[in-house]
Amino acid sequence: ADVAGAYLKADMDDFVVMKFNGESVDILCNMNPKHRVLVTIEKGVKVLYVKLVKAIYGCVKSALLWYKLFHGTLKEMSFTLNPYDSCMANCKIEGKQCTIGWYVDDNMISHVNPDVVTMIIEKIEGKFGKMTVTRGKEHLFLGMNIKYNEDRTAVITMKSYLEEAIKESGMNINRTAATPARKNLFELDDDKATLLPKLEAEIFHSVVAKLLYVSIRARADLLLAVSFLCTRVSKSTTQDQRKLKRVLEYINGTMDLEYTIGADDLGKLRTWVDASFAVHPDMKSHTGGVMSMGIGGIVCKSNKQKLNTKSSTEAELVGASDYLPNHLDEEFSRSARSQDNGKRSRAGQRERHQVGEEWQDIGRTPVATRRHQVLLDQGPRQGRRNRDSSLPDTADACEFFYQAFARRLVPEVQRRHFRVQACGFSGPYRPGSVIRGACWRMSIRRKLY
Repeated sequence: ADVAGAYLKADMDDFVVMKFNGESVDILCNMNPKHRVLVTIEKGVKVLYVKLVKAIYGCVKSALLWYKLFHGTLKEMSFTLNPYDSCMANCKIEGKQCTIGWYVDDNMISHVNPDVVTMIIEKIEGKFGKMTVTRGKEHLFLGMNIKYNEDRTAVITMKSYLEEAIKESGMNINRTAATPARKNLFELDDDKATLLPKLEAEIFHSVVAKLLYVSIRARADLLLAVSFLCTRVSKSTTQDQRKLKRVLEYINGTMDLEYTIGADDLGKLRTWVDASFAVHPDMKSHTGGVMSMGIGGIVCKSNKQKLNTKSSTEAELVGASDYLPNHLDEEFSRSARSQDNGKRSRAGQRERHQVGEEWQDIGRTPVATRRHQVLLDQGPRQGRRNRDSSLPDTADACEFFYQAFARRLVPEVQRRHFRVQACGFSGPYRPGSVIRGACWRMSIRRKLY
């Protein structure tokens, strides 16, 4: 459901003056002749100053005013805001949960009983006027065409965005490619490549931004190539333009490719993270990660790391650290959705919920991948292969990982309003000994607001 003219429903609570000049003054005066007596002349140009009484588009505070108004309306309807997602609200109606999620003026309403959904829509329309409503198995939301299947999976496509990207590029895309990029994606030849003219550089930037929007939501197969091109938008060259053309040729041959997501077990959240060492021209590494509940990736990430690393081991450590907040946010969000009057549920077996208290115990959360557990097990044994020379023995390896996690993860976790109670190994730690299957864990509590 879409609220028409959402911002204009909210009142401006500050004294804000808006200035009109030139032709816009005549338009306003034709709409309301009473404004003519207020028109002044400044440097030979008609000027009209007005006081804003509504939150119009373009004002920084307008989004907040609309959010407060809409949230307040939902509270009056007995909805409760989700503590981990400020744009999700729940309410028990007829013994079943009704959920409303919104993004600015676009709303998603769900309940097992369609009559309840109709009732909620009518109440919202009574406050904000007639809304554009779509119902059924197929929806258009933020440019995504979403289709819900009978097997409880969802198919997402964004074909129109891809067609717009090809058209906007102005390139002659009349062939197809088997992959989004060649093996030389990260290679740059600044001696032969020249900077694009201003107009072509702006088009390059716009097309890459459009592809980034699509790749995050519906085309994860484009994410690696697009994420690299994003690092080139400020200094795009003819070589980068050819790489963009390769991506568009691949899209031309996979235009109808669908992205399917679903879950085989709501109680299991799987995360994979890896890093490619020093592949960028400035010797920075690249991180890739995906989070899934069994069918498709719900959070896919591919981006350049923000600092240089000295080895592939350190690059993977940084990659795991960079992706960890996505896993934590999803874990806590699932916990909030699954809690029911402070009782445990299947989807939140590891958490203890105490509704009404200031802090919520999350328990002991593993924060290292199996790959890093193996690295910690690199003791001085014969036959050990691929040993990292930067970790001379197990004791030093333990200290290295402890300091690295303490420096990078603890501040990040605390920044997201978590309280770190303990940080260390869950396995035995004896200097000079081999640690088998040691795993990093953190005991975390999150502050509720």
